[in-house]
Parts: sequence; C-alpha cells; structure tokens
Amino acid sequence: MHEEMIHRASPWYIDGLTAILRDPLSLQSSSTYTKSIRIPVSELGKNPTNPPAVVLCGITQGYKFTLNSDKAHYKKAIDDDYAGGDLNIHFHWTKSTTNDDQSGKSVKWQLEYLVFNGVDENCNSGETAVSVEDVYESAVPGHQVVHKTGNVTIPSNNFEVHDMISMRIMAVTPSGTPLDDNPVLTHCGISYLARHIT
Repeated sequence: MHEEMIHRASPWYIDGLTAILRDPLSLQSSSTYTKSIRIPVSELGKNPTNPPAVVLCGITQGYKFTLNSDKAHYKKAIDDDYAGGDLNIHFHWTKSTTNDDQSGKSVKWQLEYLVFNGVDENCNSGETAVSVEDVYESAVPGHQVVHKTGNVTIPSNNFEVHDMISMRIMAVTPSGTPLDDNPVLTHCGISYLARHIT
C-alpha cells in the first residue's frame, strides 16, 4: 500500500524494472527563458531546382543565393518546452566577393512558412511570406563581414505544441540598392519563449 501511494503521487511509475514517466509536461518548471537556436546552412535543405550554391568565405561555409530564384528549406517542430509567444527568426549573411566596396547596399531575405500538425492537414499550400531587409556596412577591402538581420516573426496564433513549421528561404530584390554580387547566407537563428524542463 505504501509503495502504491508513492507511485500515485509521483510523475513516475514502475513497470517491472523500468521507470516510466507518466506525463513529460509534469516535469516542466513555471520559470521561462528565451531559447535561441542557431542553424548552419549545412542543416538547410536545398531546393531540387534552383538550389543555392555552396561557397566558402575563408573557412566558413555559406549558401550563395541568386535573387528571386534560389531556395533553401528548413522544418521546425514546436517542442514540449514551448511556453507561448511568437517564433522569431533572423539571418546571418555577407557578400560573395572580397574585391569591391559594397557599403550601403542592401539584401532582402524572404521566409515563406506553412504550419501543419502532421496528422490531418494539407502541407502543400497556404504558406505565408514575411521578409526583412538589411544593409552591408563595411568598406574594408578584402573582407566579407557577416551581418545579422532583424527578426521576421511567425505569430503564436498560427501554431501550437507538436505542430511542424515548414520554411522556405530566398533572397529577393530589396527596396534599397542591391549588392553588386549575390548574398551569402552563413546561418539562421530561431528564438522563442521556453519553459525549463527538469
């Protein structure tokens, strides 16, 4: 009887010699923090047609994008630690050559996203596009300075825990003067409010 009372009060129960967690969410803390994920381009899928070219900036691998053409892909599952709020995404990028001054010229990154639950929802239409524009700000000859954009946002009312978000990334024509050469994406960042799981 004493052993059974302990089992009922615990988030764990014993099946033979195996301890099994009754409910993973029962180990979540009420305290939250901003969780930041970095995604190198090597983890992005390349489109079957018009993929970005793999390039090296020194020892740093990047994807070089032809404007309005090349596409890369990523999928993000909304994990159990998600605590509410929007999903924020930013891009780290540079120019693809070292031999000219392109200070003050612009790049615009576009993200198309589609949320589906992986059970009974359509995964091939209904995507939403968001974008962010940024400016190259270094005139140092021979350098390829990596810049970080502001955020694009996937609003929290579009998804919930265990949903999957498909994303397609492109470089598109900016409103400012575009770079003379093609922009290079080195990595992306995703951040959201998470709950500690202990």
